[in-house]
Amino acid sequence: MLDLAALAEGPETAEALLDEVEAIHRAALYRADPWAWLSDCVTTVDELDAANPIKAFPVAVCRPCARYVGGGVSQCPTCTGSLAPLTYLRDLARQVAAGVPPLLLVPKARRMRMTWCFVAVHVWLALQRPHANVFFVSSKEEKSAELVERAHGILLRLPVEGGGGALVERKNGPPSLRLDNGALIMGVAEGADQLRQYTATAILADEFGTWQWPRQAFSAMRPCIDGGGRLTLLSSAWPGTWAEMIRGEFLG
Repeated sequence: MLDLAALAEGPETAEALLDEVEAIHRAALYRADPWAWLSDCVTTVDELDAANPIKAFPVAVCRPCARYVGGGVSQCPTCTGSLAPLTYLRDLARQVAAGVPPLLLVPKARRMRMTWCFVAVHVWLALQRPHANVFFVSSKEEKSAELVERAHGILLRLPVEGGGGALVERKNGPPSLRLDNGALIMGVAEGADQLRQYTATAILADEFGTWQWPRQAFSAMRPCIDGGGRLTLLSSAWPGTWAEMIRGEFLG
């Protein structure tokens, strides 16, 4: 409720109160909509840009020059061209956040920012769900650690209304992050026994198609989300189990 007496004290006090109300509204929006949070709060690292690697999460692509563009602008800052929203990322982010369907298979291509998007959405889940268990799984622990490192960077650069300051602990073996609400983000390697003892709020399996034992790993991960969790399999094109799953032929 707005303090009318404080507003009467002068324009500076009124402006501060209105800024506070706006921040409260933004924080509520970010809790309700992961795409709004991604658009306004999340940054990524562009390894190809040595001068300015930290960039706002891309929410659109410029039609004339095909450059990714972050939120908060109405035209391309490079060529002033018109923008096409990345609706496929928006819809996928909202699907993962809602957990519908609980098992999501996502084919990807290079430079589409899908891995960054899914890492960020899983960070959002950890921020919104006290005592959540969120797992990043790759073919090797070093690759899973790289996903945890992306999550670590996202958390460190968040504004206050977007969850800034939530990170309380970081460990390297196995790579993990602990948030102030008790949520855990952990990176593990593929394998039939890696997650058997855990109940998972969410699992992101990156480049699933390249794994050495995808069937056994899937059979082990699937029961971990029973009761309300979600499992996202993300991979570029690959023959074998992944191709069978995409074609609907997988019987494991």
